Amino acid sequence: MDATSSNYLFQDLVDIYAGRSAGVGPSFAQYLEERLMEKPRTSFEYWRTLLAGSKPISLRSILRSLDEVSVKDMATRTVARVAILPTGNGLKATMSTVVHSAWSLVLGVLANSSDVTFLYLNHGRDDKFEGSDAVIGCCVNEVPCRVLLDDSMSSFKLMETPQVQIVQSMAHAHLGANTIANKCTDWPQKETMYDHSSLVVHQNVPIEHSWAMDNDGYMNLQEVDFEEQWTYDFDLSTSSTSANELFVELKCLQSLYTSHELEAVMKGFLITVRMLKEGLQTVADIRAKERSVKYLPIVVVSAGSGSMRVEQNRL
Repeated sequence: MDATSSNYLFQDLVDIYAGRSAGVGPSFAQYLEERLMEKPRTSFEYWRTLLAGSKPISLRSILRSLDEVSVKDMATRTVARVAILPTGNGLKATMSTVVHSAWSLVLGVLANSSDVTFLYLNHGRDDKFEGSDAVIGCCVNEVPCRVLLDDSMSSFKLMETPQVQIVQSMAHAHLGANTIANKCTDWPQKETMYDHSSLVVHQNVPIEHSWAMDNDGYMNLQEVDFEEQWTYDFDLSTSSTSANELFVELKCLQSLYTSHELEAVMKGFLITVRMLKEGLQTVADIRAKERSVKYLPIVVVSAGSGSMRVEQNRL
């Protein structure tokens, strides 16, 4: 559920607690029905074109069989940071564009690849539908983002890909990641669900937690955190309410990465974000800086055999 829905729900809870009636918004079921009636053929063609010739990113999770995964292997490791970023005459892109571009560069280094694909959370509030901004429901979907990296590209040029792609993908996000993987790619398929190497969630709508209760003070409301079972490598959550501040939370499975390795990935990501914000850098410059981070878990493909292994950067 997105932040907009959370804020509406919290407002209803406050109103009910105060003895007032909860608001009545547009029907989520009707909204969803209208969304699903959109041209599916056009959406399938869009994703086939975007992902043609692509391959899933191979990180550490791909090196072991899912049959080896037990419940205890699902324990997660988390690192969080608040980054104060440069301002001034640098890049004018949105923070969302910076985050998605930076993660594509980090993935490119970790996977030794210039063609990277990852999942991100796309909001599903289509402005074409009247009252979509007031709908309460699951108005989000996970969809893939594909970025082709060229060392000669400037940071400004690099940013154009995710920025344009995310806007264009909004009209086709209702298909969802699993349908897209199964119907629009020739990737190796899993029986029930396709696991990508990472998921990026950027939030630019703040969730209100302190609500005024007329003369009774304030009520504090929080979302419930629950432990989710997942088998991909990294879960990146970011939020920002200004152009020079970014909250970052990065998760991984304890069974896949050490605390040093997770810290290294976080460090590489923040370095990349700052370099993109400063502008006037090439992809080659940024990737070289990332590779210098100690303990970065880089996948290495052995020549000839094609087998993969993971090395720690100990520079």
